[in-house]
Amino acid sequence: MRIPLFFLSLFIVGLLSFNAPEQAHACSCAMPRSTQESIDTTDVIFSGTVEDVRMSGEWEFEVSMTVDEDWKGLETSERGELTVYTAKDSAACGYAFEEGEEYLVYGYRDEESGEVSVGLCSATKPLDQAEEDLALLSDDEPRACTMDAKACPDGSYVGRDPENDCAWHRCPGEVQACTKELKICPDGTGVGRTGPHCAFAPCPGAEPNCAPYVCANGKTHPRCSEDGTVINYFAPPCHTDGGEEGAPFEDVQSTHANADAIFYVKAEGIVEGYADGTFKADAAINRAEFVKILVGTMELSSAESSACFDFSPAFETGAMDPFLDVSLGEWFSPYVCVARSRHVIGGYPDGSFRPAASINFVEAAKILSNAYGLLAATTIPACEGDCPWYRDHVIALEARAAIPTSIESFDQKITRGEMAEMIYRLKANNNDKPSKTYEELAAGNETAVFRNDEFPVTFSYPARWSDEVTSDSSATWYVNLGPTCRGCAEGGDTETMYVRATDRNDALDRIADIRKQSQDPMMFTTIEHDVNAGGNRVFVWSSGGICGFRQGYVIGERFAVALGGFCVDDDPALSAALDAIALSIRENPTFFVWRD
Repeated sequence: MRIPLFFLSLFIVGLLSFNAPEQAHACSCAMPRSTQESIDTTDVIFSGTVEDVRMSGEWEFEVSMTVDEDWKGLETSERGELTVYTAKDSAACGYAFEEGEEYLVYGYRDEESGEVSVGLCSATKPLDQAEEDLALLSDDEPRACTMDAKACPDGSYVGRDPENDCAWHRCPGEVQACTKELKICPDGTGVGRTGPHCAFAPCPGAEPNCAPYVCANGKTHPRCSEDGTVINYFAPPCHTDGGEEGAPFEDVQSTHANADAIFYVKAEGIVEGYADGTFKADAAINRAEFVKILVGTMELSSAESSACFDFSPAFETGAMDPFLDVSLGEWFSPYVCVARSRHVIGGYPDGSFRPAASINFVEAAKILSNAYGLLAATTIPACEGDCPWYRDHVIALEARAAIPTSIESFDQKITRGEMAEMIYRLKANNNDKPSKTYEELAAGNETAVFRNDEFPVTFSYPARWSDEVTSDSSATWYVNLGPTCRGCAEGGDTETMYVRATDRNDALDRIADIRKQSQDPMMFTTIEHDVNAGGNRVFVWSSGGICGFRQGYVIGERFAVALGGFCVDDDPALSAALDAIALSIRENPTFFVWRD
């Protein structure tokens, strides 16, 4: 039985307070606790979505949840998915979780099993009713960690670090664990991260940089051994000597691919880095962060500064045309205000900006191009045929050698280091570095063809998704493809796009409904395409929402295909890919009817 003694006592008191044993008894929570008391006295606090609720034994439910954010008590292994336990009904102080709903959960951890129990009196509540709790949990104070300790090999003990998501402090001499990422080398092999800074190991055949480390106090340390092998130090070699000379961030050494650019944006006051002295060059950057840093490179007029940074009524009343998801008090709202007023950014059809979404290369290319007026100063070759919306912006960056060689595809999510690199090349006119071209990236956009003798439809899709295509060989077939969509409340952790068979008449009825919805501004429905292509009617629309859902139908003479994607409308490159798939769908001439 995993119900804490506190809940069990309340249950027994509730039983004793009634005379008729056959009557249903209610759980009494005695004197309610304040939100702060709940935060201080529970072992585990997190927000998440209920995926499944099922009986576990005679007296309790087992509740599987996807963890969205945690504030207290979760182990690293529990921060993706977690199972909690609660009594089977409210009479026994059980909490009534519902599948598909989001909750702020206060839990108690069993000292022996380590399992987390949740009760009716624990202050757990639906997330949309947790405004006061979230305000207290989201202040700037370090998070509360469990008071346990880990034994180290040398016999000492370390606790948890409240400044680092309650991860364990490192034991003396312990080396940082690197992420399990892989970089593909020109010869087709792959290398992982290694060393004290978790930089990628050099590719086979690449000449290592063996210039010694020069520390701020004048000391030097060798970078390579006598045979030319790079030395992997257990700690940064200049760690006790004031750091590496000229390195403004302790996690960016002079050997990093974007080091010059990162040093430039720091020296120019464009970025400050994190409070712990790091820059996190290889971390992804979101849309809000990107716009904030970009605006930091601009000269602002006094009117712009007043309207956007002094919280002028002009922003609040709509003169700056703010986005639905950017409120006046957000840290990034002044920067978004400037970018919007200068037409550097445009947002999404549903009126949102989606500040927390990661930014990909073509989105960054368009924003940079708009911010610095690159199109007007670039000779762009005429477009032949159907050209994607981002073509001219990418070519404008190409003309200034501003596409880092680490960019492999149009829809690649960029890192903080790549962001610094592009700004550095554009602002400092540093165009003597190697750069990718539009054609090179387009070559990486080659297509593969889906065709199966069980199905009467053929279509094309990006070849780099080849290994991610799955199919259902049943009569009503379904194909999942594309990169994984993560952190999406509607879509979950699944492939981004789908293509499936559907009834032709049902599809036509649905198209009629969508056309009506598009006339209602409250539905946020936008018709993107309604065209005839290859003898088929191609109808694509976007409906915004949490996941940026984009859908479509292809109507042939004897068949219909539905397609769509989560997280697609958030991403212009993926939107273009879905549209291209729709336009490529053809009926396989070998077949004339659907299989039943």
